[in-house]
Amino acid sequence: MTHPRMDDELNPVFWKQISIVFSVDTLNANLQILSDTLKDIALSIDTETDLITQDNLARGELVEAKMVSAFMRRVVLAINIGLSISSLWIPL
Repeated sequence: MTHPRMDDELNPVFWKQISIVFSVDTLNANLQILSDTLKDIALSIDTETDLITQDNLARGELVEAKMVSAFMRRVVLAINIGLSISSLWIPL
């Protein structure tokens, strides 16, 4: 998994990329089975993700909850603010 990022609303954004390679012969011979299986896997991942989102103690077969921390870096420009100390001086 890549390093988590924050979107403009400061929500964490996560993703995972996978790559599956099949030979042309395998694809031609098993296209429907492969298609159905990949759809089932995607549906299972979606279902498990929803369940874990609702209950962080839930466990899935494909999706695993992990602790992640993120921080926001904010570039602060130095602003020179002048203050007249003499105007605050109160004689005793």
